[in-house]
Amino acid sequence: MAIATLRQQGVFNDYVTLSSEYSPFQTLTGLQNLYRQKSNSLLYTSNYFNLNKISLIDKTLSRKGYGFLTNEVSGNKSILNIGIPNSMIASLQKKAYKETGDARYLYSPYVCISVFKKDHFNPHYLFYPKNFIFDVSANILDMSLNTNSMSSHLKDFIYDRSFDKILKSIEITRFILDNGGKIKPKISKGYGESGGVFSKEVLINHLHSYVLQEYTKLTTGLNFDEETFLLTRNSINDSNPPLERNDLVTEYRKILFELKRIYPEIDSDPQLKSEVFRMVSCIKQSIPFSFTSRFKKLITPKSFDRIYSIFVNEKDFVLVPNGGEISDIFNLDSLSENKMFLLDGKLSGGGLNSLKKSFDFSNVNSAGFEKYAEKYLKSLEPSAPEAYNYHVVTSLLPLEFVEGAIQKEKNEENNIINSNIPQPSGTVTASTLINNRQVSADGTTFRPKIPGIN
Repeated sequence: MAIATLRQQGVFNDYVTLSSEYSPFQTLTGLQNLYRQKSNSLLYTSNYFNLNKISLIDKTLSRKGYGFLTNEVSGNKSILNIGIPNSMIASLQKKAYKETGDARYLYSPYVCISVFKKDHFNPHYLFYPKNFIFDVSANILDMSLNTNSMSSHLKDFIYDRSFDKILKSIEITRFILDNGGKIKPKISKGYGESGGVFSKEVLINHLHSYVLQEYTKLTTGLNFDEETFLLTRNSINDSNPPLERNDLVTEYRKILFELKRIYPEIDSDPQLKSEVFRMVSCIKQSIPFSFTSRFKKLITPKSFDRIYSIFVNEKDFVLVPNGGEISDIFNLDSLSENKMFLLDGKLSGGGLNSLKKSFDFSNVNSAGFEKYAEKYLKSLEPSAPEAYNYHVVTSLLPLEFVEGAIQKEKNEENNIINSNIPQPSGTVTASTLINNRQVSADGTTFRPKIPGIN
């Protein structure tokens, strides 16, 4: 029956050839996003906004230190939406294991998204990237799949709670595939050894992505969920109502005729016309008229396995010393003291003084560096114009790239496969990462002391 439905909708070949290991999980979350019905309504819950979620957005985006606030003057503020292409993670896992023989790559869910800035006024300048680490197996959802009710971080949200308590209340959903092929949602909360995500900073990245996507939807109407970007050979007819359903088309035209009768001034009153247009858009998204198009979105392979939203400020990129390299970022023994490598996208606090405090420049001529950085310091002024572009590198990190970065939940088949794979000896910590290799999205490998820079 399922195969017949896929053939009927014209997506069978695409589904068979283009589905990734994340496709079954995306189907489950898609059911929640696309088909959960509001009680006593012909609209889906996705057509409504949740007040607690809006409060969570406000609480999260009002925090100091991340460049969200208007008084945090670091140039233009941008939301970057980064998609990890279909099957890319699996390809990197296999390629990394093949090239390194390190089994920690095979089932690692950890990726680092590095944002690089290129200054067109000073093309010889090299900037340290902004780094954001994510666990691709972790999902923050509006609804709890185990209880079929609202997730606790929304249902029990209290604005006056400390941000740390809010973080510990965040529900993290992972999907476990058993030997029988059944998908089981596994829910945990917060961060830490027994929490949903191993690191507080990584959980903050996930929360920022979660609220930034909802903020974008609220303010622009743009939806950056994975089911928005479909991977098909041929375009899908997702018109509402579906043109092949003559009965629905007839009913839809009746509604339009009735609206025209109720509001005869629609052609002469611009404000009324705008309101009626909004009303018609809601009607087109109602259950009778959008069911078919939503179903096509649900079963069609997605272009991206994951989409993350990150926040950057244009003047928050710190200059690399003249003659220096990005690898100089690892000069400090303590990762926690190195302001240039922050897992959660905090402001770096650029400027010459910050650079001198953050790095050991004993081998760098101070006067020469000040001259080299003169234009850079001027560019940090609020009124200074800039011409630049960003580019992004997505990299795969091995398990235990820092202490505690383990695979939180394993599929049952992984336990069998892992038993036949030679494991590396010793414990991997941040201080021993010089011997690790990191694989980037373009397939190249490199050897940083701390992953996230290439």
